[in-house]
Amino acid sequence: MESQTVRDLLQKYDSPQMGKKFFQELGYKVMEPLPIDLSDFPEKVKELISSIYKIVDLQDSSSFSVYHVQLRDNEIKRTHVRRFLETFYRHYSQGENLFVFCADNCFDELHFVSPRRLLDPRDQSKVRLWLRTLPVRRSSPSHKTISRVTLKTKEEENLCPSI
Repeated sequence: MESQTVRDLLQKYDSPQMGKKFFQELGYKVMEPLPIDLSDFPEKVKELISSIYKIVDLQDSSSFSVYHVQLRDNEIKRTHVRRFLETFYRHYSQGENLFVFCADNCFDELHFVSPRRLLDPRDQSKVRLWLRTLPVRRSSPSHKTISRVTLKTKEEENLCPSI
């Protein structure tokens, strides 16, 4: 995919519906944005989130999903992202996920967050999240950002061979 096309798609990513279009153009099998119910989440976590939608759900050889998460705050804070993700993984522990976070009514900055679960070295019975984050300024995404968004790893090839 050409970098100008990715740049254009990023600049238009301002809603879950446009997120669906973004991932569809990257070659993912997308779905209509599906709202996720957070009623079982603690109040402190629910207060952080305005809405969450699943926009990609691959259930082939391994599970992979993409979620669009709109925070209630006017900025994306790492502590809020981590608190939400730790709770999310307690409720939905299966599969690999990518989360796209945006601030309330401010889609200029998106954070693509790919959590990785690792065993806690201090207590092997616990799992910790390692957050791999790619902040993207929609209005002026850098060439490096665009190449990272379109970069396919061997694992991603196996999840979505059509990319």
